[in-house]
Amino acid sequence: MKPFITAAALLALILGLSGTITSKIPPLGTWLDPIDGMYLTARNADKSQPNLKLNGLTEDVKVYYNDRDVPHIYAKNDADAFRTFGYIAAKNRLFQMDFVPKVAEGRLSEVLGKDFIKQDKFLRATGMKAGALETLKNLQKNQPEALAMLEAYADGVNQYINSLSKQDLPLEFRLLNYQPDLYSPEKTLLIMQYMNFDLS
Repeated sequence: MKPFITAAALLALILGLSGTITSKIPPLGTWLDPIDGMYLTARNADKSQPNLKLNGLTEDVKVYYNDRDVPHIYAKNDADAFRTFGYIAAKNRLFQMDFVPKVAEGRLSEVLGKDFIKQDKFLRATGMKAGALETLKNLQKNQPEALAMLEAYADGVNQYINSLSKQDLPLEFRLLNYQPDLYSPEKTLLIMQYMNFDLS
């Protein structure tokens, strides 16, 4: 009887850590996996790419990292620079780039659960989403060159997102058990709206 109880307790622990028993618990079992868990995060931490080959680049772009791992992008035109910048930014800050627009849109409950519906209602009432869409319309009408740079940046971000398998996602996504949305110029404008809101 003792081995049966031990096996049942172990199974319950594994299911609980995998997020199977309750959605309130992040899937820590997946994260603690010695092959695809936090150790993979550590193994992927240093992936410098001095010669990036991204779709849509029209000329050679070089990316150098200094001794503090700060990337320096050398491109011959703005679109290539912004596309590369989007890729590098996503490589270093993908969770923030996905999560902050969700905050600005009032979509926290999608990731964190129904306990955040009240915060979502408040955030939606601030009008940050409407402000971002209004700015986007203004760019489309009056500043198409600036919008083209935002689109190149978003394309670079999306190329990075599309290069990731589920186990390669940054740690935060695996802890919260969700996938990043594809990026768009609207998301950059939502981040700007949130910064305006947060700093005012």
